[in-house]
Amino acid sequence: MRFEAPNRLFLKLPTLGEGKLVPRTVGGSFRGELVDVTFDVLGGICQLVRPIVAEKLQQYVMQGYFVSAPEANQSQSTLLLTFAYGIPTPPSALPASGAADYAMSYNDKGFAFHADYATKAITGTIPFFVNGPTLSSQLKEVVISADGASFSGRLLPPDGSPEGTIQGMFMGPSGEEFIALTVLKSGQTISIFSGTRQP
Repeated sequence: MRFEAPNRLFLKLPTLGEGKLVPRTVGGSFRGELVDVTFDVLGGICQLVRPIVAEKLQQYVMQGYFVSAPEANQSQSTLLLTFAYGIPTPPSALPASGAADYAMSYNDKGFAFHADYATKAITGTIPFFVNGPTLSSQLKEVVISADGASFSGRLLPPDGSPEGTIQGMFMGPSGEEFIALTVLKSGQTISIFSGTRQP
């Protein structure tokens, strides 16, 4: 997924190339809403079926998903991808002291994200939906980079499955928000999420 502006999103698919996502409604946009779109690649020869884009708008981050579901009488498989983009925190602009809690942008059940700016450590739990109810995975050894622009560490699932990784970036002038990617080593669960610093 690539963006030039909130209303100009591009999706690149293997072997098909890149195409623009265009809202079907006149004056439609991607600003924090569910939008029915057209998506043409290969010069209009190929069009995905019933594509929809949904985004959640924050102050410095936009997060959402793209889905193309097959028609009832067609055999194409559903294409689903999540994405997030925003305005990165400049190097060394994160507070050098103090700490803060961040709230998850969507459902915050099982979510806790605490950043200690002084020690450059992040602790908490991240929710996963794995074969049923939401499970909370423990953040482990998550460290903020020396310049304060990013963070990375380990993720310990509660069900005994292999551990995963988390990496992310702070967003906004001084880390008001963040984007993170979590991946379980099994490769079965990949999540993108974002959060906002609480007062």
